[in-house]
Amino acid sequence: MDNSTEMIDRVENCDDYASAGIWCHETACVVQPSTIGQNTSIGPYTHVMAGASIGANCQIGRNVVIASKAVIGDGVFIGHNVVIEDGVRLESGVYCGAGVVLTTRARPRSERLSGKPCESAHKEDSEFIPSYLAIGRPKPIGLREVAPSCAGIDDGCPKAIVVREGATLGANATLIGGITVHDYAMVEAGAVVTNDVPRYAVMSGTPANRTGWLCRCTEKSLNFSGCVTTVCPACYRHYRMSNPGPEEYSPGEERNNHHTSSFKFLTRANKKSQPIKC
Repeated sequence: MDNSTEMIDRVENCDDYASAGIWCHETACVVQPSTIGQNTSIGPYTHVMAGASIGANCQIGRNVVIASKAVIGDGVFIGHNVVIEDGVRLESGVYCGAGVVLTTRARPRSERLSGKPCESAHKEDSEFIPSYLAIGRPKPIGLREVAPSCAGIDDGCPKAIVVREGATLGANATLIGGITVHDYAMVEAGAVVTNDVPRYAVMSGTPANRTGWLCRCTEKSLNFSGCVTTVCPACYRHYRMSNPGPEEYSPGEERNNHHTSSFKFLTRANKKSQPIKC
């Protein structure tokens, strides 16, 4: 199969990349159409598949594969040897360490069973294998007839993985499909995440459990000590407990909310204390 008309590399399109402010190593492969923002760098032997969306100011390391239905926001760092599968969304400011595994199938099988196809997998073209597995391979004969069956269980079907703004995925961490890692969470190296991760949570272990809360500055942990609010001792950011996880707020906002709620309470109390008119 000749892909010479579709595949673009640094040597043939150096001027195009330079004009857009994109640096791409000569061994990297970017398949068009794809979207890449300005000031993004793409490392050696990285493969960006057609349809992928990459934001601006991103750093993509060596030997990375970005599938056609993957979405990467602005300012994302992706280390070496990472596969971004279809259905994975990394929002702005995410740090993805080397060797991170983002698997959208929790219990996959190589065996192809007969039955009702999984409707969540590539509805448009009925392609039932991840696009990155098809690199350099011809489309399997009769793929539409031998699509895998869910057999009443969703675990074999691809499920989206969403990593929210500013979250960190440590080296060799593993994320299982169907979860959301919320803003500024810290997944430590080697952790296996099987459930949603709250904001600012520190996750470690297999399976991963929350071991604490970490400030956005990463200098100090957040200690609520039974209270609903706390202050980072390093950068003095203010946090209050919310759902899903702590949220940052300004002291002025908290005072205004407190005064408003106090005024409403006093107003209700005054109304109750007024004499009844006959």
